[in-house]
Amino acid sequence: MFRNQLYPLIIALILFSGCDNSETQKENDNLHQNKSETSQEKKHKNISDEKIPAIYFGVPSPMETTIILKNSGAQFEESIMFPLENHQKELGQSKTAIYLGIYSTDLNYCILSSKKEETLEELSAVINLAKEIHLGSVVNESTKDRIELNLNNKDSMQVIIASTFWKMETVMKENDRSNLSSLIVAGGWIEGLYLACELAKINPDNSVIQQIIADQKYTISNLNELLKSYAFDAEINESIVVPLKYLEKIFDQIKKEEYEETNSKNKEFSDDLIIGKYFKLKFTPEIISSIHNSIESIRNDLNN
Repeated sequence: MFRNQLYPLIIALILFSGCDNSETQKENDNLHQNKSETSQEKKHKNISDEKIPAIYFGVPSPMETTIILKNSGAQFEESIMFPLENHQKELGQSKTAIYLGIYSTDLNYCILSSKKEETLEELSAVINLAKEIHLGSVVNESTKDRIELNLNNKDSMQVIIASTFWKMETVMKENDRSNLSSLIVAGGWIEGLYLACELAKINPDNSVIQQIIADQKYTISNLNELLKSYAFDAEINESIVVPLKYLEKIFDQIKKEEYEETNSKNKEFSDDLIIGKYFKLKFTPEIISSIHNSIESIRNDLNN
């Protein structure tokens, strides 16, 4: 996946550029002061210690989701993004994390589409939300300045955003706030799938987008496994955890069909034919429509 390809580059950039250690330490102190852990959360922490890293990397980041979507060839549609004014609402920590994932997906969608004004607007929302969950040392006006200097170079902007998210994840895990990190991932994935479904509706003949949607059959199982490892309040369970389990059941209707393909390109060098097993996903327009309705309902609930 894109995550595995990008992270070595991101790590190198972080080591090269470094960060303000005093500011980061201050941020870490604030995180510790504001951290409250229930006995149920402690119980779940032990479950997640070993399996979470593997599950986490099975879910695409907001950056990866929009890269895949952009490769579908669909045109930019500003109207399908999450309402920009929503980030100014009074939100709890959990919902703020979800919103941070949502706006991060929209941010990268704007970057990939070379929309400069929209990029800066989405970035402002991301910065404000990050401050609310004590990530201001990672995402701040300095981040915005770097983005503004690279508005004509979307590759550089993506590297900046990717490295920023790597730092966010690191800070949250170091401060035992991986539950919020998982909600950022969930928010980003929900928005990415919603954008894909909306673009599929606008471009009904674009089979690439439909395939992107179907491919999320594997991602949602990883995402639900990730969320299962943490305890959330009743509101988050009702708006995110339970609906995503229902959505997974819809994805279960997409079947994997295996087939064999013969590759005879090297036949001049060998008498043996190379035979490999492949698979394709079988789905109907009705299944895609059901996925669309379900993710739209989840997103609308978050919008209220």
